[in-house]
Amino acid sequence: MAELGFITRAQAAQAQAVAMHASPHERPVEVYAPYVAEMVRLEMVARYGGDVLTRGYHVTTTIDPVMQAAADQAVRTGLTTYDHRHGWSKVEQTFELGEGEDAATAAARLRGIPAQAGLLPAIVLRTGGGTADVVLSDATVITLDAASSRWTGRSPAALLKRGDLTRVRRVEPARRSGASPPADAKPTWQLDQLPRAQATLVSLEHDTGALRALVGGFSFAGQKFNRATQARRQPGSSFKPFIYAAAFERGFNPASIVPDAPVVFRMRRGEDWRPQNDDGKFMGPMRLREALVRSRNLVSVRLLDAIGVDYARRYISHMGFDESELPPNLSIALGTPSLAPLDIAGGYSVFSNGGFRITPWYIDEVRDRDGQVIFKENPAVACRSCGAGGRPGAPATVIDGFNLGPSAPAPAPAQVAEARPGPMQEPDPDAALAPRAIDPRVAYQLVSMMRDVVLRGTGAQARVLGREDVGGKTGSTNDHRDAWFSGFGGSLSTVVWVGRDDNRSLGNREYGGRSALPIWIDYMRVALDGMPLATNEPPEGMVRVAVSESGRLLPSGEGGIAEWVKVEDLERMESTFDDFGDEMPAEEAFDIF
Repeated sequence: MAELGFITRAQAAQAQAVAMHASPHERPVEVYAPYVAEMVRLEMVARYGGDVLTRGYHVTTTIDPVMQAAADQAVRTGLTTYDHRHGWSKVEQTFELGEGEDAATAAARLRGIPAQAGLLPAIVLRTGGGTADVVLSDATVITLDAASSRWTGRSPAALLKRGDLTRVRRVEPARRSGASPPADAKPTWQLDQLPRAQATLVSLEHDTGALRALVGGFSFAGQKFNRATQARRQPGSSFKPFIYAAAFERGFNPASIVPDAPVVFRMRRGEDWRPQNDDGKFMGPMRLREALVRSRNLVSVRLLDAIGVDYARRYISHMGFDESELPPNLSIALGTPSLAPLDIAGGYSVFSNGGFRITPWYIDEVRDRDGQVIFKENPAVACRSCGAGGRPGAPATVIDGFNLGPSAPAPAPAQVAEARPGPMQEPDPDAALAPRAIDPRVAYQLVSMMRDVVLRGTGAQARVLGREDVGGKTGSTNDHRDAWFSGFGGSLSTVVWVGRDDNRSLGNREYGGRSALPIWIDYMRVALDGMPLATNEPPEGMVRVAVSESGRLLPSGEGGIAEWVKVEDLERMESTFDDFGDEMPAEEAFDIF
């Protein structure tokens, strides 16, 4: 304006001296969820075209800020703990620094290298005397002492050399007994590295499918790949509850006896397949409840062989899985399907919501630039008081050949609303109702068994949450390539996966209970805070029985182990019993054609 003569030079100088007072027009960030934001962007482009970022849309998601923050922190802590457990790896790269290159010049080399989950990139300027001087991207020079690398067992000088690109983490002064740190306390710096593994966490409301938290990896800045939705990984033993559910539909129950004994399957090409338990041992005949609690592979394989692979695939597809994703062979008993973590979370919701198939969703409302609502989600809601067909009073009890349990009377509007717990707004009485996927009695049995997995099985660490409604299943795959914990508590169904993008092993003994379960616990500790306990009452059409350790039905009044079974299964239990005795059954051979 001064050059064109609209104002004088003095006026220009005066205007330039005024402090910057402009501010962004965007709303402040309420929750950091970059993977979800990208999911929303892609969905908006699919719905409204490629120019959605410039048309003033305002999108409200289902994400809970507290839960999302807890999920981020749990994933970062869990991956850091895993990585430190396996020691120092190597620096990301090494720059050739000039002889007299100063800190500012070296810092310029960091341009374009992002910080990831609090890990700042730094270039080593000097090492010696057990310490190392590194420069950050803003040209700040910090000295790393032996305390900064204590987790490695070596000093920074022994790990680094001039020109190395490494990572450092700023550690704020710790609070003691809830009090504020001393006024003169200063932050410290820790030498660190990007984790070799990745993780994902998905958490949704099991009655509605509303996504509450999602983390697609260690750092969105480092990699945009969303492992919650885009990765396909084998769930291992965390897939077994789906096999058990199919078997319970076919007349098995938690007290049924199946041998944990060697078996060989002779395949078409003359090859033999001998499935093994992880510990290489066999425990003999055992009740199915114990088999799931102890995650016995041979029991799952025998169970699937008994009910038929084709039947199981068709049944499991009712829980939201694509049947084509389930291999048409017995290996699915060991969790060989390649599935997305988000799909696993939806499948576990079927158990915890009483047997209904929900669809995960995350966009609640869309408004245009004038504030007008142009979209409002009306999700299908699980309704425990509804009929077998998923709608009030539906008379059907058999769908696609599967008995989905007795029908129930139509619920009052208040009952429909009660089926949607948590922070969600109560649904309209005319809300869509989710279709029934499995018999509510089967869902009850699986929830009861997976609660036992936490009480005294492979998920026992989760007892630290102090909640009786927490249940789930660990999962690991061959050579420890994948580690899972899938489970539920309160109104949430939550899945955690840990693995490496290159499909290499996580390392010896990196099971689901060691790598994934701690992340799940850290998240659920926050997410379940103040949330009412979820009940698991036996539905209509079940009867309480007493069985012996060997699964034999006992007369009433004789004590024994309590189980709830379907009414129609009781007659079968009274008339038949496979008495395997105390001896280990010999290896059986079956031809597969």
